[in-house]
Amino acid sequence: MAIRTLFLVTVVSILSTGNAMATLIDSFGDGEQFLRVTSRSTTAYDQGNPGSSIAIGGYRDIALQWLSGQASYVAAAADEANILEFTQGTGEAKTTITWDGPGARDSLSYSLNADLSAEKEFLLDVAGVTGTGVAVTLTVYTDATHASTYSATLAEGTTGTVAIPYTSFTVLGSGVAVDFAHVGAIVLGIDGTGNVGSDIAINSISTAVPEPASLTLLAAGAIGLLCIGRRRWLRNQ
Repeated sequence: MAIRTLFLVTVVSILSTGNAMATLIDSFGDGEQFLRVTSRSTTAYDQGNPGSSIAIGGYRDIALQWLSGQASYVAAAADEANILEFTQGTGEAKTTITWDGPGARDSLSYSLNADLSAEKEFLLDVAGVTGTGVAVTLTVYTDATHASTYSATLAEGTTGTVAIPYTSFTVLGSGVAVDFAHVGAIVLGIDGTGNVGSDIAINSISTAVPEPASLTLLAAGAIGLLCIGRRRWLRNQ
């Protein structure tokens, strides 16, 4: 029984190590925001205050720009859906969702003061992508001169967790790499250029510590040994 207990403690410890550290960036609840732009009104801005339990820093800024075609809009719903939607209709648009703490809605304040160094990746929980795909950019700032960025195109049908390791980021422009121990602002960009009518819905964005494959294998081995020990114990009863 002592061996069995030791195995159980080992397995639980291993499995709980992987994502022990995590920070919610936004679950897109509370503080409903809805923006709409057209060829007559090409830009829109909004700053929401959903609170720090929903969005890191307590604030969520959204900027939307019409590019071409017909009506386009983006919305961050605070009802039971709790989802960020970027919907282009039959047009093209681009939007940025910014978390930078209190400050002006249309400029970066770099006032998050977040330490994300313990985590090693961002997790984008995608509800769905339709059309020909959507370009997504994630940029993390310490300040105006220290920033790193990551870009990818999410194809039609993409769902579930999209992991973005810190090691996938590159220095933004000619500046200096972000210091993940001192994060002042996070900006998620969604660009529909060249993808008319393509849409994306996002459930949440967060950070986490990835679970190393070695730990997963070790846990599986421990569970296997426990099963073998149990069968032997039963035979001896």
